Amino acid sequence: MMDFSGIYEDQQFWRGKEVSRVEARDIPGTNCYCDEDAMNAIRSRIAPYSSGGIHFIDSGNYHYMSKLLLGLEKEDLFLAVFDHHTDMQPPALLPVLSCGSWIRDAAGAYQNIKGICVIGPPEASVRETEAMEHVWFVTQEELDDGSGAAKIKEVFASHAGTFPVYLSVDKDVLSKEELDTNWDQGNVRVDELLSLAKDCLAGRKVLAVDLCGEPSANAPEAECSAASLVNQKLYGTLAAKIED
Repeated sequence: MMDFSGIYEDQQFWRGKEVSRVEARDIPGTNCYCDEDAMNAIRSRIAPYSSGGIHFIDSGNYHYMSKLLLGLEKEDLFLAVFDHHTDMQPPALLPVLSCGSWIRDAAGAYQNIKGICVIGPPEASVRETEAMEHVWFVTQEELDDGSGAAKIKEVFASHAGTFPVYLSVDKDVLSKEELDTNWDQGNVRVDELLSLAKDCLAGRKVLAVDLCGEPSANAPEAECSAASLVNQKLYGTLAAKIED
C-alpha cells in the first residue's frame, strides 16, 4: 500500500489484513509527475517487497507507480489497464514520468511487455492518441453499448497468447454513482468491472494487480467510505486470481 496522501487512513477495507504500508508522503516531486530523485526514493522503498500481489497506489495522480512496479517483473507479460484515460500522452515536462504518460513510457522501456489492452477511455481520447504497435483499446462507448466484453475477449484471444497478465485498475473508469475519484470518470459499475477483469484473467497466470483512483486527500467521510467499500469488493475478488 503506497501512502502518498494519507487517504487510506480514512478507509477500513485493509484493517485486519496482512498489509505492508510504504510511507511516501515525505518524498517531494511525486504529485502527478515523478522526477528522478522521487523515482529513486520510491524504488529504494519498494525494493524489499515482492513484485507480486495486490498493490494499492493511492489516487490516479500516482498511476505512474504502475511503471515502477512493472519494472520489477522479469517474465514476458501482457498488460491490461482499466482507465478512463489513455495514459499515453507525452508529459508536458519532458522527460519526467507522469500519471498521464506511464503506459507509453512502460511500453518503450520494458521489452518483456508483449502487448497492452487499455479499457475505458472515450473514443475521442483514443483518436487523439498516437498509435503504438501492440496496443489495443476498448473504448468507453464500447463498454456503454455492451460490446466491450466481446472486444476484450477478442483482443486477448488474438494477441495475448499464453502470456501471464499484469492488471492495472484506475477506478476513474467507474461511475460516480459508485464512488468519486479526483478525475473525470466513466460509467462502469463495480460488478461489471469485476466481470470484465475476469475476462482478461481467465485461464491465465496473474503476476500482480495494482489499484489506484482514491478520492482526494481530506475527502468527506462519505466519499472515503464509498471508496473503501469498492476497494473491499475489488480486493476480495482479485486476490483470489493471483498466483504466488
